[in-house]
Amino acid sequence: MTSDHESGFGHVLRWSLRSSFREYVAALQDGEEEVREGAAIDHEGRFAMHSDPAPGDTPNDDLVLTFRGTVSFRGHGGILAVELENPWIHLSQDGGGTVSLVVRQGLRGGRRRSVIASFDEARRVHDVLLIGQPRMTSAGVAMLGDVYQPGDLFDPIEIQMNVMREHGANEPPPSPF
Repeated sequence: MTSDHESGFGHVLRWSLRSSFREYVAALQDGEEEVREGAAIDHEGRFAMHSDPAPGDTPNDDLVLTFRGTVSFRGHGGILAVELENPWIHLSQDGGGTVSLVVRQGLRGGRRRSVIASFDEARRVHDVLLIGQPRMTSAGVAMLGDVYQPGDLFDPIEIQMNVMREHGANEPPPSPF
């Protein structure tokens, strides 16, 4: 069987995370948002990441879409320091699922994969998988500084399926739109 990486096809995740959080960081005098290690910002201002051809261990009870990239937020002289890496979308048989990623919090924070959101429905429209209402888990609330409540919404997630890879795995993904 040929992997997405070998065939030249993959998926592209597009997500703003939480617009109000990003606006807050941008308004800080020393607020910074950085993308690297495979992440880019698309023409609509969303984070864009290609599928990861070698994500490591994934659970085998669900369908897991894995992506590669890092997004960092900094501000308040380093007190605000959040780093998000390599999102995984876990799709369950009932149509719902979860979003997990490797989170690093604080200047000396450890790194761990955490489930930051859950959703009841993912629907496919042509070659796009839409997750319209990802809801924060307690780990998602903690990741963003405990200013939201569990169940609050993240921004919608869009996954463009079967996009032709025109760049190397470490380069920003091209826009399929």
